[in-house]
Amino acid sequence: MFDDDCDEEEMEHIGLDEARSIMFCGCNSYDRLPTLIDISSQMNPEEWFSVLGEFWEVCDNTSYYLPDLCSQTPFLQLVRNPLAWRDHMMTTNERVALADLPECVTIYRGCYIHNMDGLSWSLDQQIAAGFPGMTHNRSKGPPLLIKATITRDQILAFKDGRREAKIIAWLPTIEAVDRLKKRR
Repeated sequence: MFDDDCDEEEMEHIGLDEARSIMFCGCNSYDRLPTLIDISSQMNPEEWFSVLGEFWEVCDNTSYYLPDLCSQTPFLQLVRNPLAWRDHMMTTNERVALADLPECVTIYRGCYIHNMDGLSWSLDQQIAAGFPGMTHNRSKGPPLLIKATITRDQILAFKDGRREAKIIAWLPTIEAVDRLKKRR
């Protein structure tokens, strides 16, 4: 967090290279997003979205930080106008892949009841179904698979650095919620 005695004008600008260094050094998957939230006021929005896009796939607990993401960063600009901001979050290949999607896109989210409203979805049902069973994702209650639809223009970003065909989506239209078998 920032020192309360420091005016916003006095804070030094953090550029892309420095932000990447901050994110790589001393940050794990659980504190990358709060770290990026903390430095957002010292970055211009384009660079901030670029770093967010680079690190989105290696951040955990994004649902937990959603209120801070929306109130302390430029993230709501992306939610309100995806077409104006999302290119900053994606690589050239990801932008091409997003443009190649149909107008109405079916997406899936593997989760639990407490994080159903998360932002990370997948185009691949099998990949999504595997997420609740991963050790670091396990939680109490039955694992769920949500099927939803969203228009291509409403998608916040497409990320595929981990070959998960990840769609970042804000409040897609829920079509179905199914229970998955709990892994032992």
